[in-house]
Amino acid sequence: MMALIPSVPFLIYYMPSIGFFVAFALVLTLLDLYVIFSWRAFVRRRQWSPWLYRVLFVLMVVMLVAFLAALMIRQDNPGQTPFMRVLMSLVALWYLPKLPIVVGLLIKDIMRLVKSIVVKVAGGVQSIASGRGRESEPVPVVADKPVNVPAVEPARRQFLHTAGWALAGVPFFMVGKGLLHTVYNFRVYRQDIYLPGLHRAFEGMTIAQISDIHTGSFSSDAPVQEIFRIVRELKPDMTLITGDWVNTDPRELSLLLPSLQKISAPLGVYGSLGNHDHYMGDEEHRQLVRALRRTPVEMLVNENTVIHIDGGKLQLAGTDNSGMNQHFADIDAALQGFTPEHPTILMAHDPTFWDKTVRRETHVDLMLSGHTHGGQFGVHLLGQEMSIADIIYKQWAGLYREGDKQLYVNRGVGTTAFPVRVGIDPEITLFTLRKA
Repeated sequence: MMALIPSVPFLIYYMPSIGFFVAFALVLTLLDLYVIFSWRAFVRRRQWSPWLYRVLFVLMVVMLVAFLAALMIRQDNPGQTPFMRVLMSLVALWYLPKLPIVVGLLIKDIMRLVKSIVVKVAGGVQSIASGRGRESEPVPVVADKPVNVPAVEPARRQFLHTAGWALAGVPFFMVGKGLLHTVYNFRVYRQDIYLPGLHRAFEGMTIAQISDIHTGSFSSDAPVQEIFRIVRELKPDMTLITGDWVNTDPRELSLLLPSLQKISAPLGVYGSLGNHDHYMGDEEHRQLVRALRRTPVEMLVNENTVIHIDGGKLQLAGTDNSGMNQHFADIDAALQGFTPEHPTILMAHDPTFWDKTVRRETHVDLMLSGHTHGGQFGVHLLGQEMSIADIIYKQWAGLYREGDKQLYVNRGVGTTAFPVRVGIDPEITLFTLRKA
């Protein structure tokens, strides 16, 4: 789930009223108008053709209608058809780059406002000080008519404004790259996991994790096939899939089921559920779970199993989702029969469940989550990965530790809201178990 931008399926399923629909459209319109009016002022100062901004007003209306139409189309057509993918890509390319541009414009306008206030206050103080002890002198009239002097923008300011608008093209390039390349650049992250009490039979065992497939966000099964091809080449001992199989409808599984029917691993393939797997009616949700259970994937929905090798035990459990105002997890049922003497791995989709319940109230050694998508938007700077997800989530990507307890948050292979990733590659994780 993207951290700041509302998920399109989430908006569809939880659209409470026409009032919310109108409010959402109003926010998008205000975003557009702020950027376009700033651009218009820039164009006018340079006496360029007015069509450089007039056409943007037309596009603003067209793209708003396109986005709202896409929301309504998705209500009855959960899959991402090629037409819908093109439409959502155009909408993403129109709206998403404006977010950093708006931040830059706000900073500029706030600084200009502060400077104006300081100048006026300083001028007023100076005027009062200079007027003490003497009467004000009359201002001579130079001419009967005011003289219109054209405002000349200083060269330095002109350069800064031009450079600023030139840099505004960078977000459009980055989003375009995210639409065409990054979203399909499935990357394998390798991570050693040290578990207390791990039996020697499990030393070096490998586990592949996939999360947040969101099948309805793909317009064909080609990306899905690529994901499972990579997993097969990794040859993991076990494969775990941690929820959000679809966006809002079990019909989306039509692209996924052929790949799931072929999946296998020596120690099994297991799955759990995510928040999007509940964004549907009760009967549709049951259809989804039944369809998944008819594949080689063993679904652990508040259930568990124990892996036995040469006298050693590895305890594996999965909960239903808890988070995003959902409370389907039953941690007691999921861990029933487990003992602290054997390592325990828990599949739980939402990483916030770790702090709320798992870390403090259980003996789970490793919890595997997804949900955040790494924010889908981020940058790598000085060796650090930064994302908008960090604003919302305490744990949003990678490995987190507290004592002997560990949480790993997978960045997901799919997308929600817009079919785009910027700076955050889709992730397939390969864990190697080590004895602590």
